[in-house]
Amino acid sequence: MGRPARVSTKFAVKHLRALIDDGWTIRAIAAVSGVGGATISEALSGTSKKMTVENVVALLGVKGSANPNFIPADGTRRRLQSLVALGWLAQEVCRDAGLSPQFLSDLNTHDRATVSVGVAEAVAGVYAKLSMRIPELTPTRKRSKTMAAKRGWVPPLAWNNIDDPNEKPSGMPTVRGARRPHDEIDPNVVGRLLEGQKVPQTTNAERKEAMRRWLVMGNSERSLCKALGWHEGRYTPRKKPTPPWPALLIAGYWHAFAEHEEVAA
Repeated sequence: MGRPARVSTKFAVKHLRALIDDGWTIRAIAAVSGVGGATISEALSGTSKKMTVENVVALLGVKGSANPNFIPADGTRRRLQSLVALGWLAQEVCRDAGLSPQFLSDLNTHDRATVSVGVAEAVAGVYAKLSMRIPELTPTRKRSKTMAAKRGWVPPLAWNNIDDPNEKPSGMPTVRGARRPHDEIDPNVVGRLLEGQKVPQTTNAERKEAMRRWLVMGNSERSLCKALGWHEGRYTPRKKPTPPWPALLIAGYWHAFAEHEEVAA
């Protein structure tokens, strides 16, 4: 029809900025318009000066303020993944939240940008109840936990602000060959050890701190060593040897003699 296949992004960018001012996120715009998030980001940053007519039309078709009943799905997705990484089954977590057992699978498969506020609150409620509890690791749960680790899903303590889309989880295994200071203590690594997880390349200080906290909670040294494959006595404080009784007797006499001499003086 004589129209150019690609046109300037000028009008689309102006519209996109207005949408963002109204509360839209790039992921939400992409989900509604069907235009890729990378295409939108490149247009906003000025990296791309042109885009197809179809994409411009689709973006201009997104109108109004962001739906207040929907919020970004990042926090909900991370909460569900973290519980699976802890050992809970995705199906049981979703059922507890009143959702379909396949909800997490659908959320990941379709990379949904938003979820309803009701869904987010239901998942947050289950997360608050289960995130500090370690389930009994049945064979099914062990397989699910292994799958979560392979996918890079991290347990709750790896997050400081689980709803922040820009945050990266901490306490993750370091790159093979990289060395960390032996006295470095990452609280998230300590937390994962206390959850019974075998974390690669932990420092000696982290293992001692985990053992110290484990004992303070009233648990036995043997139970943590058995769970993590540690040798007993390696990460507990060494007790000072008690002197033999003759040495104690001599020390007592010497102390009494010193006090007597001080009084006499």
